[in-house]
Amino acid sequence: MKAGGLPARWWLTEWATYLWAALGSSILMFGGLRLWHLKIGIPLYYSGDALATGAHFKTVLSQGWFEYEPQLGAPTGELYYDFPQADNFHLIAAKVLGLFSSQWPVVMNVYFLIGFPLTALAAVWFLRVVGVSRILSIVLAGVYAIAPYHFQRNEAQLYLASYYPIPLALVLLVWIFRGEPIWTRRSGVDRWWGIFTGRGAAVVLILALLGTASQYYSVFFLILLSFTGIVT
Repeated sequence: MKAGGLPARWWLTEWATYLWAALGSSILMFGGLRLWHLKIGIPLYYSGDALATGAHFKTVLSQGWFEYEPQLGAPTGELYYDFPQADNFHLIAAKVLGLFSSQWPVVMNVYFLIGFPLTALAAVWFLRVVGVSRILSIVLAGVYAIAPYHFQRNEAQLYLASYYPIPLALVLLVWIFRGEPIWTRRSGVDRWWGIFTGRGAAVVLILALLGTASQYYSVFFLILLSFTGIVT
């Protein structure tokens, strides 16, 4: 039996690669952060910019969004309407996680921790696209997920610590550099299903994720995209 023109056994092995990368990065994260001491209801970091991040998460859970917090900034409350903020994806993630817990430290800790396996999964995809073997992809993805940068940014700069969109964006650059089409739909299936599951849909989702997850990474991507376009 084949799926997508490839044997089912190949797909099972490929998915196992992602599973091992996520599991390995989670184990490394557990040791690196000494999570045996973790109290999930207490923020992992509670100083510097982690206080501002925590305030945003708390406001999202209590008020629905981060732009207005009536319990701060007396007498009118804290207003963030004019604050330059475009990294909204992480706050959307906070709302989703808030469906399972109303405690902002729990939500912030969970989002920070799941960033490690998410980063490993994204890195595996990039490495497999460029032709790295499965075993080496697992190893390199684990190293990428627990890079010192991840721990240094931590919850104080949670949006930068959530750098899993970067490998996804690099895949787009690889496709462009190779001269591969990026707006194609999936062949061999219904027209509309092919559009929503094809490479073009993946490109839209990746660009939307990158554009809403980090202003910094988006700018760097545009610089690399310009360079790639010039080279090709």
